[in-house]
Amino acid sequence: MSNYYTILGVSEKATDEEIKQAYRMLAKRYHPDLHPGDAEAAKRFALVNEANEAIGDPVKRKAYDEKRSAEQRLAAARAAAASAAATRSAGGNPNPMAGMSQGARTAYASSAAGAAAVINDAYRKGYNEGMAAASAQRNTTAETWKRSAESWQKEAENRRSDVETLRRELDAMRRKCEEQEAETDRVTELLRKQIAKTRDARLDGEVESAAAADLRETLEGKIRELENAIRDGERKIEVEREARRFSDADKVRLSRELSHLRAENAELKEKLSAWEEYGASEEEDETLQAIADEWQLKVKDSKKQYKDTYYGTLGVTFWATREEIETAYFATLKKLKGKADEEQRRKIADEAFGTLHDPQARASYNISLGVTDGQISDLRREEEEYKRTQERIEEKFEAETAAAHIAELTQRANEGDGEAALELGVLYLTGETIQKDDTQATHWFSLGADVGNADALYNLGLCYLNGEGVEADASRGVELINQALVKGSKLAESFIKDANK
Repeated sequence: MSNYYTILGVSEKATDEEIKQAYRMLAKRYHPDLHPGDAEAAKRFALVNEANEAIGDPVKRKAYDEKRSAEQRLAAARAAAASAAATRSAGGNPNPMAGMSQGARTAYASSAAGAAAVINDAYRKGYNEGMAAASAQRNTTAETWKRSAESWQKEAENRRSDVETLRRELDAMRRKCEEQEAETDRVTELLRKQIAKTRDARLDGEVESAAAADLRETLEGKIRELENAIRDGERKIEVEREARRFSDADKVRLSRELSHLRAENAELKEKLSAWEEYGASEEEDETLQAIADEWQLKVKDSKKQYKDTYYGTLGVTFWATREEIETAYFATLKKLKGKADEEQRRKIADEAFGTLHDPQARASYNISLGVTDGQISDLRREEEEYKRTQERIEEKFEAETAAAHIAELTQRANEGDGEAALELGVLYLTGETIQKDDTQATHWFSLGADVGNADALYNLGLCYLNGEGVEADASRGVELINQALVKGSKLAESFIKDANK
């Protein structure tokens, strides 16, 4: 019978807590996860668990101690019997009472008989207890194995059900992938058509540019006519001054006509400039969008072409940088978390990352794909151009959005919306999304204050206090802030509290 105390390295008088600590330490030391493929460590781990099962529980420990004590008594009895047999077989006196007196013989016989009775009783008791314990252990083990077999059978049935479920999900995913691939092809074709339309539109834009050139020529002709008229008017005025043949009324009329012609000339120049700016902006938009569309199509085609390579495994292009490959690798591992085939696909991802992240291994792999360093350099330059294009598109969009917002606020403010006037004033004062203009800020705060906006009134008061957009006037500023407080401005209330501290 195994000595479980020795296996756990504790004494037979060890406390339950000492046994528990010894088991935890040994289980951690010989755990299979720390010794993969080590049969000896696995055997030691099993013995440690067996010992803990036998003496880790106080009730089981008591039964084990009793059984072990019985076995020790039985072993002692057997040793005594074996020693006596060895003595006889070695030529010892077969009748140890020979030569003894009658009294000595009687005493010896009584002692021998008592010893034999004790040995026989111990043997029978140990044997019976050992057999009973062994039978109970056998029954317990059989029952445990029976329950384990039933559990395994149920687990196998559940696994079969899971396999069927996974098979159905796989079929559904395969169909979905086929549908997505078809949709991808459809979108790609639409994108190709859109690019073709963009190119056609560019040609149309050239026609529009010709029309714009005609218009520009017409406007410039009109401007020249007006400039000539201005010069004629100036000459007339000069002649009038020199000859003094015209009346004062004629002088006023000619001066007004000259001013009108100058204003009309300035307006036409402004319209011409706006038209040229609009045409240039439209042409830039078309060019930027064409560059973006062509690049996105190139990336899409490349990923489709290298779908079944290590680049496709990580979802990157073959010109991706090491940092992009590293980011894509960890993103891939995150997506695989909890998937049914996570382990298999993770191995593939690890292999792909190991090859692509190592410069020499990647260079060899690129050669096998027919990819050259020149191709990679060219495409990286194109990608940088695409990024700059996207930034320009976003900047224009933000500028257009801001301009549209300013225009909307302006319209609302002019229609009597105090909140819109307040927001416009803040934008002009802070220079957010629009060029800073203190005079404009003061104008809109004043307009908001006129329609009863308390915060606009408060901000107008600050402008007078700080001399922003108006001449500094502390008394006027304080007066306006107090009026804002009366109207319920929280900003004015906070300002006055801070001022009184």
